[in-house]
Amino acid sequence: MVDTVVEHDIGCFPELAVSGPLLMADDGRLVFSFNSTRLAADGYHRDDAGRTVVRVASCLAFKFGYPNDEALPGHPLYGRGLVGTAVYEVLESSWVAELARQNRVRFPDTDMTRWGVRHFLFSFHDSTLEVLCRGLEVSLSGESLAAEVSRMQAWLLGQAEPAAAPDRRGM
Repeated sequence: MVDTVVEHDIGCFPELAVSGPLLMADDGRLVFSFNSTRLAADGYHRDDAGRTVVRVASCLAFKFGYPNDEALPGHPLYGRGLVGTAVYEVLESSWVAELARQNRVRFPDTDMTRWGVRHFLFSFHDSTLEVLCRGLEVSLSGESLAAEVSRMQAWLLGQAEPAAAPDRRGM
């Protein structure tokens, strides 16, 4: 495996100063949110985008924590395309290959390429999140943090979600 890291466009970026990620998970799903920005009209500067909510319906595994942005050069994927606070996809992931090898101990015919497993990396200001999954569902939230947490929890528990406040930021 090569571990080629490419920036992945989700329509926004983790906020550079205070990303503030918040995660909830069960055995197969992950939902998280973070403070985000998006490119300004000049194509260079960034404007506040509120909080981004990411739902991962088929989460195989995730890692969350160190390194922060200052220690990012110590991450094994640094120099393979991982360069700073952003969202990435790791192509030909050695982590996916490692899990496939582990699974073959009991299930010799394991072929994770047929499962469509993808490796995403979210580099925040104070932490890093890596996720193995089939895909991401991304939305912007204009709600209070308490309302957002309530909606995230309802989704994770399979309950009816409270009605969302309209997003007035013009995504």
